[in-house]
Amino acid sequence: LPLAVFPAANLDSYKDTLKFAKYELLRVLDLKECSHLEGKHLRDICGLLLLKYLSLGETIGKVPQKIRNLQCLETLDMRRTKTVDLCSEALQLPKLKHLLGKFQLQEIPNKKLDKFLSDNCGCDLALETLSGFVADRRKGISQQMLFMGQLKKVKIWLDSSVDATSITHLSDAVKVFTSDGNSMASVDRSLSIDFTECSTAECSVRLLESLQAPGKLTSLKLRGDLTQFLDSLPEPEKFVTKLRGIQELCLSSTNLAGGAILAGLVNLRVLKYLKLVEDNLGSLVIQPEHFPCLHRMCLVGVRSLHDVTIQAGALRS
Repeated sequence: LPLAVFPAANLDSYKDTLKFAKYELLRVLDLKECSHLEGKHLRDICGLLLLKYLSLGETIGKVPQKIRNLQCLETLDMRRTKTVDLCSEALQLPKLKHLLGKFQLQEIPNKKLDKFLSDNCGCDLALETLSGFVADRRKGISQQMLFMGQLKKVKIWLDSSVDATSITHLSDAVKVFTSDGNSMASVDRSLSIDFTECSTAECSVRLLESLQAPGKLTSLKLRGDLTQFLDSLPEPEKFVTKLRGIQELCLSSTNLAGGAILAGLVNLRVLKYLKLVEDNLGSLVIQPEHFPCLHRMCLVGVRSLHDVTIQAGALRS
């Protein structure tokens, strides 16, 4: 039994619909368009024990601890809210597969976190899509990622408050997620990292270095300044050498010129989709030996896009 609620100018015209306690058999609840949803409604929703799918709109910015009652929940979609304050109980739901939105974990006392890690040691959480979470100084999500052996898609925003300790945990989690030894090694995996808000270059560099470990990704999106990261590498022109399985790559706001970007991508022989977004890509020359399997390409020059040359025989696919 599904229910979708759409906005209305006058709450009185449908406020009886928002009495969720009466929908005991509900499996699917779509409220992303509902403009009058409040915390009291969410508390009632957390009593719908058979719920498998739940989407919430921009009026809800916090996930309460009562969500632990939704033991059948498989998808939680909160992409309409700018940033969602997430309780750790949500990450522990046994059947949750898809967590969609921009989530920031509530502060977890060290004893509670230690107990969770101890209780789940050797367990394999069901989460497949973690898209995504804000990495800041708070502990929790990165450590719990170590128990998410089913993960296929991860999106991370680095916050300005992220510190060296947090980056260490996050880098370890990224290495596990991308490693060939991952329990889902044969499954396509996607990683997106946005470090535009990270105020410490050292933290973003350490996280990006975790991608240099042997591993396998099929999709990678990086947004933020790559110049200091490349300066830390002995061979900056080969910054994705160990990611030869990449089929989709998106680089945004890297502060690199088009020629420097191409030099770092020449070994991506199975790349099928490439997107570059820069203020000014500068001169870009695509040669016949570049990207033999590329199917689609998107070039965006925010301020200017000029002098793009595709040589004869290039981009055959």
